[in-house]
Amino acid sequence: MLVRIFCLVMAFLALVSCGNKDSERTGIEIGNPTVTVSAQFELASGDPIFTPLARVGTVATAVSEVVWTDLRLPLTEVRYFGSFYYYRPEDPTEGSKLWPATGLDTLLPIDILDGDTLDADFEDMNIPSRSYLKEVGLLFDFSSWVYKGTWCPPNAECGPVEVRFADSVQLDLRFHHSQLVQVGDTGKLVLPVRFHPKILLESLDFSSISEDSMGLRVIRLGSVDLENMARSFNALRYKYRIGKSEMLSGVLPAALSEYDKPNVDRILNGAFAEHGKNWILISQLGGSADTSFSDGAVIINIWEGGTQNYSIQWMQEDIELIQSRWYRLRFTAWSDKDSTLMMARVGRFYAPYDNLDLGNEDFLAPLGKAPKIFEFEFSAKETNPFGRLEFNLGGYSRGVRIKDVSLVQLVE
Repeated sequence: MLVRIFCLVMAFLALVSCGNKDSERTGIEIGNPTVTVSAQFELASGDPIFTPLARVGTVATAVSEVVWTDLRLPLTEVRYFGSFYYYRPEDPTEGSKLWPATGLDTLLPIDILDGDTLDADFEDMNIPSRSYLKEVGLLFDFSSWVYKGTWCPPNAECGPVEVRFADSVQLDLRFHHSQLVQVGDTGKLVLPVRFHPKILLESLDFSSISEDSMGLRVIRLGSVDLENMARSFNALRYKYRIGKSEMLSGVLPAALSEYDKPNVDRILNGAFAEHGKNWILISQLGGSADTSFSDGAVIINIWEGGTQNYSIQWMQEDIELIQSRWYRLRFTAWSDKDSTLMMARVGRFYAPYDNLDLGNEDFLAPLGKAPKIFEFEFSAKETNPFGRLEFNLGGYSRGVRIKDVSLVQLVE
């Protein structure tokens, strides 16, 4: 059963310019005018599928001899997370609240079996442009929460069963922006949130089940069960807050299987066939530049080099990396001036902006007037679905051409 649980009027998916091409898209930009975003909750059979447009063909309420009678998700908060190319005092890892409204302490029990609905209006958020959506986060407070059902063990009489959470347990689920699905030409976006109880139930130890004086069977969830609870969703990643600590976190297996693929190029539009789509040009700290495109290359016209090598940046975000996997960055570049340098790096999109390769290297490319192919290999130091490829071009007034950009996971 589909349950529409909140409507967020948050961000227009704008067609954003790169340089002087007003019709080119650089990504999912957050800004006005607004668009409606809904989450749809669904009880699903089988294993979670991360692929954004994947559909679940069947709905299951009976798994592993348990039939649910009370299966609610205690939603307490909705946040969005993004990269911002203007000053913000907030910590980007904390995100920005979308629901509930400031000052309200709300717990909304989402009844997957019956279908509750909440609409919330956020038109007054006034989110500036030049902000790129990364994730939508749903926070659930499972503290002392109970799932109820009927358990029919083999060769035994059916009876009520409860699955109980510990006293202080919160689950933060993050969904990738690519999982938002646009509904026709309506301007509406839908986030499918699917719970697959098979993963949780198959991990439970029914042999250690206890009964109270009324004959009620009770299962209390341990840390392994909590991890499998998170794995029961089609989310990108999760984080548990148990008490005042954060004890469990990670990228979920369904998402990892989508990213951990050798010989797949992580770069979108690396041949610039669609001009500046998927790319971002940043000028800062005294830098000034624009772009044009010719013969499969981007031409970055740097009028003022600025004070730092990152005063001019040509970048692509959302580069998926898997810890300890090897990658090869390859591109062709040249300049209209001899003997200048360009720095390439794959790093974090927020402070401290550290590199995501194991050696923490900045790859320096000496440019001349003739096209030259550059290759750099590195091992990822962590699993991160939001790496950022940067070509740092500041420090010189010049014209730089870049073409045939690729970043491929190597076969090991």
